[in-house]
Parts: sequence; structure tokens; C-alpha cells
Amino acid sequence: MQNIGITGTRNGMNQNQKEVFIDVLEHVIFLYPEIEQFHHGQCIGVDVEAAVICEDYFDLRIVSHPPIKNNLIGICTNHIVKPAAGYFERNRDIVLDSDLMFVIPFTEEKQDKGGTWYTFNYSLKLNKPTILILPSGKIELFNFELNASA
Repeated sequence: MQNIGITGTRNGMNQNQKEVFIDVLEHVIFLYPEIEQFHHGQCIGVDVEAAVICEDYFDLRIVSHPPIKNNLIGICTNHIVKPAAGYFERNRDIVLDSDLMFVIPFTEEKQDKGGTWYTFNYSLKLNKPTILILPSGKIELFNFELNASA
């Protein structure tokens, strides 16, 4: 496992989600020290917040997958910038380029629309290891285990 990716709300992580994301990512990196890259969608909110955490706390190489529309672009350090694409195309690219996906939504309930839930469903469709961190701080794991034998 070398690359992790994220999708999440443009409203940003709440304190529960931020604390859980840092703790879980620390554990994942302990289990998989070969992780090198963090892939994100370059939007305000979760994308940029997580990119800053990944660079500052974990010294990961930050890979941006920016959208064509730039009205929601967020600012952070990016070591690699992929070609801009439409939202759904770039979300699929993030999943395809990642070995493990983090999903950090705005709501506890799964939705039928929206980029975060579209990307979550695409990740599951491809059987990607996926970690869902809900606003309550609850974690749901898909195709993945968070233990030393993982």
C-alpha cells in the first residue's frame, strides 16, 4: 500500500472527524510505512484540511486532482498536480490512484447525491479499502481492518 486518497465535505471536518482522521491515519501509516502519497481533490474543506495534516504530521507527498471549475479551489502545498478534470472524473481518478480511501462526509446518513457519496460508492464498487469517518466520530470500515494483522 503506497497511496491514500480522500473525499469529503467542502464544509470541512468537525473536531470529532479531525481527531479520528489523525488517529486512524497514524495507525494506518504504522501498519503500512511504505505509504508515500496522499491524493485529494484540491477543494476547500476536507481536501485541503487533510492535505495540510498529511504534509505537516506525516510528511506525505501531496497529489492534487483539481476540478475544472475553480470556484471551490482550496490552497495548500501540492507536490504533484494532475490535469484538471470534471468533478466526477477527478473523483474516480482519486479512487483509482489510491490503495486506501478515506471518506469524511457532512452527514451521518448516506446520501444518493453529492460528490462525497458518489466517490464513496465508486470506491466500494471497486472493492477499495475504504474508511468512512462520520460526523459523530464513528468509523465504518469497508474491505479493510485496522489491526496489526491487516
